Amino acid sequence: PAKTEAYKASVEPFMTVLKEAPASEESPFALQGIATAATMAKNDGLVDGALAAIKANPLKFSDVTLAQAGVQATRMSRNSEAASFFEAAMKVNPYSRDYMYNFAAMLYESKRPAEMLPVVRNLVKLDPSNPDNTRLFAYAYKLFSDSVEANFVKPAAKDSAAAWAKAGTVAARKALKFEDLKTVRAEYKRLIDSVTAYSQLADGMPHQL
Repeated sequence: PAKTEAYKASVEPFMTVLKEAPASEESPFALQGIATAATMAKNDGLVDGALAAIKANPLKFSDVTLAQAGVQATRMSRNSEAASFFEAAMKVNPYSRDYMYNFAAMLYESKRPAEMLPVVRNLVKLDPSNPDNTRLFAYAYKLFSDSVEANFVKPAAKDSAAAWAKAGTVAARKALKFEDLKTVRAEYKRLIDSVTAYSQLADGMPHQL
């Protein structure tokens, strides 16, 4: 119990560092100290104040501290919040491959493929020899295909089946045209083909630099 209380008490001086010297070299270590205290005390709530302080004014903090905040938010399954921290870190240091990758990964976890694609393009441009980066394209297109399937293919198929059943006669059924279903199925196939193509491209890369 005494150790637990000591871990909790350590948060206050660490928070003082974050608040009074946000851009200092000690700032990311202070955040790490808070995270360690939260883990040892089994109380993730101890991290909340630190993340809130960083989120309130991210421009005050270094890219390293912002990325560390992203790591902590990821650990706590706060994917959208983690994405915002990695995006802020990326704005401070736009040439960090780690920040870009983690930002894209959190956009994936947040199911935001449209925002994800331009980040991945920049990442692959910066770091083309890493198959993990290329595979992010496959993940993004998988999100698109899942959305098309759920929101368009399945409803169109259901409507087509209802129209078929309602038509009744052979002649009436032959007269039916399922253009909507054909269109959305073609779009779904195009997206799945993109998933396959980028997955194969990543799998076929023989090295990683």
